[in-house]
Amino acid sequence: MSSFNIDDTILSQYGASKRIKRLLRGFDELIKPDADIKLFYDNVLNILTARGVGLDVWGIIIGISRNIQVSSTPSNTDFFGFNGSGYNVFGVSPFYNTQSGSGTITLADNAYRELLLIKAAANISRTDAASLTSLMERLYADRGDFYIVEAGLMKFNYIFGFYLEPFELALALRRDLPPKPAGVSYTVYQIDIANTFGFAGSNMQPFNQGVFNPISGQ
Repeated sequence: MSSFNIDDTILSQYGASKRIKRLLRGFDELIKPDADIKLFYDNVLNILTARGVGLDVWGIIIGISRNIQVSSTPSNTDFFGFNGSGYNVFGVSPFYNTQSGSGTITLADNAYRELLLIKAAANISRTDAASLTSLMERLYADRGDFYIVEAGLMKFNYIFGFYLEPFELALALRRDLPPKPAGVSYTVYQIDIANTFGFAGSNMQPFNQGVFNPISGQ
């Protein structure tokens, strides 16, 4: 016999209502809540443990889907290059084309949960530099340095000290994530510090050890 008593959950102001108590007792008999309520809470109501459809419900509430558009990255063998470059020879592939394709990927539960938490914070967060930095550091935790730099009137730059995965870049370029002050635009820059040339004091690589950064702002 269940230890759960539906009458214990009824507010005293409704304790004398026979109709409300009858409805609740009937509901109690139908769903057997002592097991199902916990299951519902864990899989749907609690965003920290929700999964599958539960996270999709949260996505509707927060306003962001687990399906995101990403740009495809072509492999080195797709283009022409000189001997030793790892690219293809004459007559095999075209010159490099910066216009890559795009596609849709579906985030797994763990990645989607983190996105939902960031988007939820973005919906209510302040849009000062400290708050923006905190949100981005949480989204890309343990990946490297991150900076916000003022880039002129009503503009700023997000500078990542590492290369983003295609789906991460797609998230960073969403204009609803991260938050920004009204009327302010931003550009995303990526710098692989460990493999990029830089002058003394930059913590980048010296001459003959790193290449110039090939990633432009997006």
